[in-house]
Amino acid sequence: MFLSSNYLQIIVNSLNAAQQLTNRLLGLSSGVNLISNPLHNGKTLNAKKIIFPMTLSPLPQLFLINSGMWEQRSEIEIVDSRTLSDTMPELKREEPDVKPYVNSTYSKFQLIDSETPLPEFSPTVLNHLLDGSDVTAIWGTFIDECAKYYFQRYPNIQNSSEYQAIGRKMYNKYPTIELDGKEPWSFFCKSLSQKIRHMKWKIKRKSMGLSRSSKISRKSREKLKFRNLKVDRRYRPSKQYKALLKELSEGWANDSISESRINEIVRDTNKSRRTWLSSHKDRKIFSIIEEFPCFTEGKYVINDFLFLINKSDTTEMMQRLESLFSAVGNMMEPPVENNSFSQKMQILSYMESEVAFTRGKIVSESIFVHKTDLPEEEIMQNVKSIENSFPQLYIFSNGDELKRTLVAGDTTIVNTRTTDLSEAILVLIAAYYTFSLDYPPCFAQILGLLQNFVVGESYEGTKSPKYVKFMHELTNSISDEE
Repeated sequence: MFLSSNYLQIIVNSLNAAQQLTNRLLGLSSGVNLISNPLHNGKTLNAKKIIFPMTLSPLPQLFLINSGMWEQRSEIEIVDSRTLSDTMPELKREEPDVKPYVNSTYSKFQLIDSETPLPEFSPTVLNHLLDGSDVTAIWGTFIDECAKYYFQRYPNIQNSSEYQAIGRKMYNKYPTIELDGKEPWSFFCKSLSQKIRHMKWKIKRKSMGLSRSSKISRKSREKLKFRNLKVDRRYRPSKQYKALLKELSEGWANDSISESRINEIVRDTNKSRRTWLSSHKDRKIFSIIEEFPCFTEGKYVINDFLFLINKSDTTEMMQRLESLFSAVGNMMEPPVENNSFSQKMQILSYMESEVAFTRGKIVSESIFVHKTDLPEEEIMQNVKSIENSFPQLYIFSNGDELKRTLVAGDTTIVNTRTTDLSEAILVLIAAYYTFSLDYPPCFAQILGLLQNFVVGESYEGTKSPKYVKFMHELTNSISDEE
């Protein structure tokens, strides 16, 4: 390989300059510790790294450091002089450690064992844990409080042995948490680990800049911002409102408040509750149930729903729902009668499929989750309800016998206390009104259909082509019967 005379001259010049610099360094380093002695206009260098500015020409340069004569524990960085201060060489700093997930005063690496203290629970949760009442009614809140407690103090929790230690100790103190599983606390451990993993996942997504908002188009963001400005209210509850909440909370926890008084409080706080709901998007169900634990019972959700739509009872809506079942059953091929639970489930499934979105970005899902032939102790294990999820109706049956129905969403469960499918569907509809929830796209078509024919209010949301067609056919079918 041949080099031109110009390049040879450049290399020779660079070698000469490097030799001069090396000689100066050797002269300085003889018996001298450069890290702690004066350097550069009387200033002192205190750092792990020495940085030499490039004061030579921008042409290719070569720096030769003889490791036998130059001893330095850290690497030597060569940087442009423009990155340094005019008065004192600035030292390159390491980037700070990544912040922990939470602000914790506990060691990140401290393990959980049998000596680790249990959380202190809210009055509502504690009451259910101690009095032997149905702990499933507050299961979501219970798991939330546990997860926040342990994740704040032990952000690195992940070992199965740690969860087992928590579960065993929790069960020893609160035997009411026992549900079906290998151990009495197995289901609790599973719920807690899922919740903490979800919390870690959310934080990881946020740290990586991944969020739902980052996927929203500019036009949608502007529209969303406008809506926020329109409904964002600085809500401050009155003293009377706080007093009513306290009365309800204490009375509910002690089982010392009458059903009629609960309904009075729910009515008297309706306006303030609606104001709060209109200014919030996330955790609506969970937050309201924390303040109004009565809404874990379907009858209070129904009562609030009736108050909102200005009706005294559900008689008319139940009749409409039965008429809807019969009309849709007659449209099916072959026709299906409306005489049994299994027939109603067939008709429900048909209605959902006939109005669902089948193309585009929106994918319809079933709002009815049907589980069959499960032992009573396994029912709660088959109810899934994560943060901000929308209410779904869980239906448990043995053959043609309806055993239990629950409305679950946003880590909460509303017990319908009914084995009548039509009554349970009405509780599901009522939940969307009581908690002021917009219909999610995946459930909007079937909810819109029920709103139209059962509640008697026109659905004005986005409609699938199949919805429009089915509504036309259904309306004609009902008109022909009349």
